[in-house]
Amino acid sequence: MWASPKPKRPKARLSNLNPDVEIISYETKLTSENALELFKDYDVDRRRHGTIFTTRYLVNDACILLGKPNVYGSIFRV
Repeated sequence: MWASPKPKRPKARLSNLNPDVEIISYETKLTSENALELFKDYDVDRRRHGTIFTTRYLVNDACILLGKPNVYGSIFRV
């Protein structure tokens, strides 16, 4: 078990690597009811949800509807 919630570890690591980029993470479940609201104010969505196909398609649909790029990425050995 990790000492900190899952979104906080990659955020800390990425902030250390590039302090000029603002990283905002959420500890909430992404649903079709909240996706557009969560994504609307951001320039890019960087997926970090593994292989959950429903989430992958939900993120893609929300990005298309909002005209935002959808970027896939991962962090190895945080």
